[in-house]
Amino acid sequence: MPLIKICPACKAENKAESIICNFCMTDISSLSPLNTDLASEKPTNVLQEETKENPCLLVQFENHNDSIKIYNGDIIGRHCKCKELLQKYKTISRKHVTFIFENNKWYIQDLNSSNYTYLNNQKINPGTKYEIKPKDVVSLSQDVDIKIIEGM
Repeated sequence: MPLIKICPACKAENKAESIICNFCMTDISSLSPLNTDLASEKPTNVLQEETKENPCLLVQFENHNDSIKIYNGDIIGRHCKCKELLQKYKTISRKHVTFIFENNKWYIQDLNSSNYTYLNNQKINPGTKYEIKPKDVVSLSQDVDIKIIEGM
């Protein structure tokens, strides 16, 4: 029977070997894995799930082995999604960049961050959408790189 860890912050199911929640980036390293039969009671809060109407984008932060699912409208920053990973970077804004899925394509948009967002080492203009594709690298203030793995 597979083992999982359930994040105490967002109630998402994660692989037993995960140390950070793949959905909200909360530290789950101290949690003990649960048998999936014992964890079958689903949380009552609504988690975003990948569907045809709600596709996700897989990304990977530099020096982080797990891929993270990003959904349309997700905002990454020190006070948003991935905050556990980004809090130590003072050059990253609280709300730094948003991910947008539109017309079957993924885009990023800088949210007027203090130290800018870069796409493949090119600074992007705040408020403008830029298409992203697998193997692209999004850099938050040139301190943290996010590799685009695939859109699903």
